Amino acid sequence: MVKMKKLFLFLFVVALTLSSLFFTEPSASLAINEDTTIKIQSNESIKPLFAIPYGEEKENIGIKERGSEGDTSNGVSSFFVKDGIFYILDNVHKKIIVYGNGVESIIPLNENTWLEDLYVDKKNNIYVLDFLNREVIQHNSNGDFVKSYKVPSTLEVPTGVTVNDKGEIIVDQAQEITANLSKQEISYTSREINTKGIILSEKKVNESRGLISINEGNKITDIQVPFEESFGGITVNSIGEKEVIYTKTEVASNIPLIMAESHVHLVTKYGYELGAVRIPLEKMYYAPRHLIRVDNNKIYLLSPEKTELVIYELTPGKNYKTTLSNRISEFIKNHPQEVDQMKKNILNFDERIDISGNTGTNGYLHRADALSRANQMINHSWTTKSGNLTTTSGSTLPSYLRNISNGTTVTGLPYKWGGSDGLDYGTTAEKRGTFSSYQSNGSPTGDVNTNHSSVSSITGVDCSGFAQLAWFRIDKKYATSTMSQITSSINKANLKYMDALNHSGYHIVLYNGEGSGGVNTKEATVDGKGAAQTYSRTWAWLETTNKFVPVRYNRIVDDGGALPLPYNN
Repeated sequence: MVKMKKLFLFLFVVALTLSSLFFTEPSASLAINEDTTIKIQSNESIKPLFAIPYGEEKENIGIKERGSEGDTSNGVSSFFVKDGIFYILDNVHKKIIVYGNGVESIIPLNENTWLEDLYVDKKNNIYVLDFLNREVIQHNSNGDFVKSYKVPSTLEVPTGVTVNDKGEIIVDQAQEITANLSKQEISYTSREINTKGIILSEKKVNESRGLISINEGNKITDIQVPFEESFGGITVNSIGEKEVIYTKTEVASNIPLIMAESHVHLVTKYGYELGAVRIPLEKMYYAPRHLIRVDNNKIYLLSPEKTELVIYELTPGKNYKTTLSNRISEFIKNHPQEVDQMKKNILNFDERIDISGNTGTNGYLHRADALSRANQMINHSWTTKSGNLTTTSGSTLPSYLRNISNGTTVTGLPYKWGGSDGLDYGTTAEKRGTFSSYQSNGSPTGDVNTNHSSVSSITGVDCSGFAQLAWFRIDKKYATSTMSQITSSINKANLKYMDALNHSGYHIVLYNGEGSGGVNTKEATVDGKGAAQTYSRTWAWLETTNKFVPVRYNRIVDDGGALPLPYNN
C-alpha cells in the first residue's frame, strides 16, 4: 500500500512537470527576468516634486480658466526633462520656464503663437512646436533664437516634436503621420523616438486591443496591449535596453458619458508587465497632451491643477489602482434613466426605416455630406479687407487674424462667440446671412472673447454654430446647452464619424474617428488658430471636464442609405 502511494505520488509529480513544459505560455518563461533600469515597488507611488503657482509674475505659470461656450481652458501645454532639469512650456504667457533648484531662467517666446510641444537635444538646443504658425523654432542653450523650420501641410494638426540622434527634427500628427523636417520625408505608418534611431508605431487594432511595434534595425518586436473597457490611446514614452514604458488610456464604452482612465505601464520587450502606476486625472484642471516624460530612469508627470502646476515623480508598482470599472458601475446605478434613454436612442437609430425623401436645409443628410460641409468651412479661403481686422465692443481677434494686414489671404471661418454665419446659409430665426456677405462688405471677422454678449456686427461661427451648419441645421441658432433639442445621447461604442462630443454650456466637437494619439475632430474653437479647423483631442482631456456626452444628430443617416421623409423634430 505504501509503495502504491509512492508510485502514485511519483506519477503525479511527473505529470505536473510535463504539463508545465507543454502548456506554459512562452512569455511566462521570458518574464522571469525582471531586471530593469526603472525602479519598481510592490505598490505604485506618486510623489509631488515641486509646484509653481499660477499668476502674472515672471516666475509664475499662466492659466486661462474655462469660459463660456467654446472657450476652453489653456495653460501649460508640454514639458521636457533632461538630466534633472525641467523645461515647462507656458502657452498663456508664451515662455519656457527652466526649473532646476527653483526657477533658473525664463525664455520668452513670440506672443502670436500656439505652443504645442518642446524638445531638448543632447547639446541643450530647445525646439518648440508652434501650431499656429506651423513651424518648429530652435533656440540655443542660452535661449537665443537660432532658426525656424516649416511644418509641411501634410500634417494638418502637428502635435509633437522630437530630435533623433542624427540631429534631424521630427514632427508628428497625433502619432499617425510623421514628417522628418530635415529630410523632407513623410511617414504614414511609424514615428521615430529619440533613442538610437528606433522606429516605432502605436496602433489601434480594435476596441479591445492595441499594438506597439518596435523596429530596432535588425529586430522588430510587437507588444500586444489589451483593453478591458475600450481603446483610448497608447503612447510610448521610453524604450530601454530591456524595457518599454508606455501610457495607456481606457475609455468607458457603454454609458452616455465620456469617462476615461490612464496608466503608465512598464513592460519587458516581450510585453510582460512588470508594473504600472495610475495617472490621477481627477487632480487636473485640464489634461495636456504631453503628460509623461522619462529622464535618467525616472518617470515624471505634468499636472495642471486648480491653483498651481504640480510635477510628480511616478514609480510603477506590481500592485496599482484602477477605478474605471467601479466608476462605470456607480454611474449606471445612479443614472438609470439616462442609461435607459441612451439604449432607446441607439435602438431607434438602428431601426429607422430608410425611404426616399427629404434633403436640403433642416432635412436629413448623409455623414459624408456633413463632413464635406465641415471641411468647406475649414478650408474656405478668403482675403481680408478694410474693416475685417477691426475689433469692437470688447471683441478680441482670433490668433490667426492678428498681426496681419488687409489683403492677406487666410483659411478657415473665424471663431466668433455666438456666431452662426455659414458659407451658404446663416441661421433663419436670427436673420443671419452668409459669412462671405458680411466679410466682403467689411464687417469685423471673429471674436474669441466669450466673456461678453455676442456682437451681431461681427461674423463667424462658434463651436455649436459650426456643428449645426455642418449638419445643415439652420432654423435657429443652437447652443451647446440646447443641442439636446436636435441630438440624442449615445455611447462611445456607437460613435461614428460626424457624430459629436458635447459638454453642455462648454464646448462641442464633431467626432471624426480616433487613433493611437487620441480623437480626430472637426471643430470651431478658440484653441489653435481660433477658427473652424481640423483638430485633435485626447480622451484624457475630455475626461478632465467629466461632462462630455457622445451625441448623434437626429437627422443624420449612414452613407449609402436612402434619406427618410422629413418629420417635425
